[in-house]
Amino acid sequence: MARVCLVGIDGPTAQQIRGAFEPKQHSISYSITHSQFRRTDVLDGIEAVLSGGEPHEYLQSLNFVRARRPDIPFVVISPAPSASAWLDALEAGAADFCALPVDFRHLQWMMTGFDLKRALSGRPAPTFR
Repeated sequence: MARVCLVGIDGPTAQQIRGAFEPKQHSISYSITHSQFRRTDVLDGIEAVLSGGEPHEYLQSLNFVRARRPDIPFVVISPAPSASAWLDALEAGAADFCALPVDFRHLQWMMTGFDLKRALSGRPAPTFR
């Protein structure tokens, strides 16, 4: 099970992601804007970030995560994907890049991969408050 933070993802998409993750027992801890995300300390206990919005927004949030918790996978979910946006996100350190509409099987596959990598790394599973 992974604890996921949604950043800059609109309400309907956030609800769909919540619904897709429930059967896999992943939990959505926060669903906030980019500016709220960068002003708060929500990274404690978070195991992945899914981020939407405009490129300048998600790249700032990605840099915020990389500076504080480089071990957290950061996935961009773009409403307007392009090859340059995809490359910019991956070069900045994103774990993956998805286009809307989201293929929820892809997201679930990614989360399973993140869980496996964490288990293989020998890091203990986080404890949740």
